[in-house]
Parts: sequence; C-alpha cells; structure tokens
Amino acid sequence: MIPAALRRNALIVWGADGAAWLDRLPALIDTLTADWDLDIGEPFVLSYHWVAPAVRADGTAVVVKLGVPGRGHLVVEAAALREYDGQGAVRLLAFDEPAGRCSWNEPTPVRRPARSCPAMTRGRPMPPSR
Repeated sequence: MIPAALRRNALIVWGADGAAWLDRLPALIDTLTADWDLDIGEPFVLSYHWVAPAVRADGTAVVVKLGVPGRGHLVVEAAALREYDGQGAVRLLAFDEPAGRCSWNEPTPVRRPARSCPAMTRGRPMPPSR
C-alpha cells in the first residue's frame, strides 16, 4: 500500500515526522475515506505524497492527496490551485491543512498545438497552421 520510494523519501525528508506519518498512513486513509465519503482506488506510484484516484458518493471522479501535515508544502499547492480555479490546472475541491489532505477533480487530458505553449517551440519557428 505504501510505495518504497514514498517510504524512503518521507524518512529522508521529514525524519521522525515522516516516520510517524507513515505509521499512521493506513488509518489516515481510512479516515479520509469515511470523512469525505470516498471509494479510493489503488495509489499512484509517487515519491513524496500518497496520491490516489477516488470516486465521491455523488459519482464524481477525484484525486486525493495525503502529505505530512504541518510542513506547509500542501498549503502552497492548495493556494496555487485555488488561484488557477480549474483554468489550466486541476480544480481544488477540498483542503484540510491540519490533516495534510486535499482533493481535486480528476484531470482531463487536453491536446493543444505547440503554438499555444511558446516554451515548447524553444525559439524555433512555429510550424505552419493546418
């Protein structure tokens, strides 16, 4: 349930706080499931936070994220997602800072031509429009 890279990085980055969080993680997942009325899928294999797809009771597909609480990293992420408000990023649906958890809408892949993202052209001439 806890990917090896997540375990390793939580211990390296957050030390004793990371170890305590890892020990509580199964219970945190159970609490998240009950509190937010979710059906949680298998976690993504990530290296610093526990992140998984889920479905809310109303059938909405979401992604949930758990991190070591009290470290501020999720606060910054939640603030940024609130600012974007779903425009060019996922929409933040819930954030619980003390518990170190948040959720956002399930991302929908969007295909855009390179011209909509100047960084992708890296100074090369734009291809002709089709």
